[in-house]
Amino acid sequence: MRIDKRNDRETFRFFEKAGFNYIRFGVDGWSDKAISLLNKGYDMKTVEKNLKYCSETKITTAVNLLTGFPGETEKDVDDYIKNINKLSRYIRELHYACFIDLQNGSDYYDNPEKYNIAFIGNRDRIYKENNINIPPELWYIKEPYVDHGIARKRLKKIVNEFRKLSIPESDFNRHIFETVI
Repeated sequence: MRIDKRNDRETFRFFEKAGFNYIRFGVDGWSDKAISLLNKGYDMKTVEKNLKYCSETKITTAVNLLTGFPGETEKDVDDYIKNINKLSRYIRELHYACFIDLQNGSDYYDNPEKYNIAFIGNRDRIYKENNINIPPELWYIKEPYVDHGIARKRLKKIVNEFRKLSIPESDFNRHIFETVI
């Protein structure tokens, strides 16, 4: 479900009465700066209200997160962790945590220069050989510098914070971390 300023207590009570028992929010960015960089159209106050109101029902409140995107810094990751700690009492599950990827059709894929994305090797060949998704090992963000290794470290740091807070992870997220990260 999308975080939205129109969602109020009645929204989630309605979902509960309709039989919903699980809502996964694509919070993705966990600070006002990240939300802005990702063009989400809301702020952390709205995130807090949505998670709080959902958690007041019997619906499991799950979240996603995203890291390693253009414009992100280590300070931003520290801000995410502060906000995750602040809102942890409303979160019942970390459903999926990932770093950005270059999927065909995304603005990052279609306009990499707009986001300071550069390639390791010949860009035209990389696009020709990877027309669905460009592997993270083949690109990086120039400024502030983020490559696949940095994105992985940031992701581990954030997920470890969820674990320290004893927020359960989905089987899917655990599987990704065991096999991919």
